[in-house]
Amino acid sequence: RDGLLSHFQVHVSPIYYLLLPFYWLFPKPATLQVLQAALLAAAAVPAWKLARTLRCSPWESALLCVLLFLYPSYGGGASYDLHENAFLTPLLLWMFYMIERENQWGTVVFCILTCMVKEDAAVYTAVIGLWLLTRSLLGEKVKKRFGIKAGLGLLVGSALWFTAATGYLAHYGDGVMTNRYSNLIYDGSGSLITVIKAVLLSPMKVFYECADPEKLKFIGLTILPLCGIPFMTRKYERFLLLIPYVLVNLLSDYQY
Repeated sequence: RDGLLSHFQVHVSPIYYLLLPFYWLFPKPATLQVLQAALLAAAAVPAWKLARTLRCSPWESALLCVLLFLYPSYGGGASYDLHENAFLTPLLLWMFYMIERENQWGTVVFCILTCMVKEDAAVYTAVIGLWLLTRSLLGEKVKKRFGIKAGLGLLVGSALWFTAATGYLAHYGDGVMTNRYSNLIYDGSGSLITVIKAVLLSPMKVFYECADPEKLKFIGLTILPLCGIPFMTRKYERFLLLIPYVLVNLLSDYQY
């Protein structure tokens, strides 16, 4: 921001305090870079455990972890300074693992930790809640009770966190960066409510924004290395998990 200010004026990221003990021991910029790399590497633990829970063999589970590290969009972020989003992947993988294990308290803990990454991280937990709720209503009776209870809890909790965090930024910070969605805020209000209305009232506008040539290149760079696997499923409720991909990366005209 070209000036001295608290990170909390821009984003609500209390998750950074987890790094504080290490930085207290080694107060150097390089410490933060090493910690960020360690965070990315730590995702292998929940990825392995999740794969084993889903009955992958040890070799298949190890291969998935290797592929995660080779995925350009994952490790590439470490070459671009320091960012709180490095926490997202390991925390979300732990959250999926807890859901598959039907661990209620584990799901709550990792939902809270994920929301602590940034104010808009609540989008991820809310969408996971929506997916879990939908899966439970359509799927197995054994998981229905846990899924409905956890799904509703994730949705409500995420909404409350997002409201509180954005309210804090509006009153004590630089405000919520709604300008990145200026292409959808047709009334000049600067409100995210207008973005939601634009998506509902003009779905063709959504397709138009997502089909921008530069964004098609982005889709290719992120989906082709995965061989399109995220789209290869007969469990159609899983497509709900693509909402953050579209909302964060494709709908906006924000440069980054």
